[in-house]
Amino acid sequence: MKKIGFIGAYDKIDLMMYIGKILTTLKQKVLIVDATIIRKS
Repeated sequence: MKKIGFIGAYDKIDLMMYIGKILTTLKQKVLIVDATIIRKS
């Protein structure tokens, strides 16, 4: 199992979704966990 981590205050959900879509197209399993502390209201 390979893990990729994204760290920082910038909102990365779009980037993570694009990478997830690319990996699933390549027949890889993907799990995305959003543990962002700052929430938009």
